[in-house]
Amino acid sequence: MNKSSSAALRAVALAVIAVSMLSTDAFAAKKRPAPKPATPAAAAAPAAAPASAHGPDLVVLADQTTLTVNPKGCEPNEDLFSGTVAVKNQGDGRADRLIVEPIVSIYIPDMLDLKDDKLTPNSLAPLDVFTTDVHVGKGKVKEGRGLTGKHKVYILVDPQNKIAETNEQNNLLVRELTFNCK
Repeated sequence: MNKSSSAALRAVALAVIAVSMLSTDAFAAKKRPAPKPATPAAAAAPAAAPASAHGPDLVVLADQTTLTVNPKGCEPNEDLFSGTVAVKNQGDGRADRLIVEPIVSIYIPDMLDLKDDKLTPNSLAPLDVFTTDVHVGKGKVKEGRGLTGKHKVYILVDPQNKIAETNEQNNLLVRELTFNCK
């Protein structure tokens, strides 16, 4: 993948996230009162849907999501990092989606070719949890790309924003991993 297509992919991904957040912010401002400032303990837990909202609400479960940097991950034939991602439908409606759209995408924002998209399951019933293994970076050149030190890794549920959720603001979990690919 050349620099221009990598930059284009990054721009598209960031635009999709921005549009999703902007449209959801406008909807939230009209439908809900302003949120109270979060306390440190409340910030760690996934945001719950308002009691009056009905429908699906997908969240990445932070306490059941693990990512590990592979010590041999700088080699092209090795994963840069891998782990397990857990997604829960904490809403009261079924989360149905098209089979061709990913339910979870995990990536480094400034290196969108280093990502993993998961296509299953087709739907999640209320309170269902979906767990999947992720593998990022196998078959990609990682040396000479600035993968040293700490980098943010984004775990985004419903990355194409195909599922109408009661709360679109809780679809992203950010983790920080430390890499050593010179």
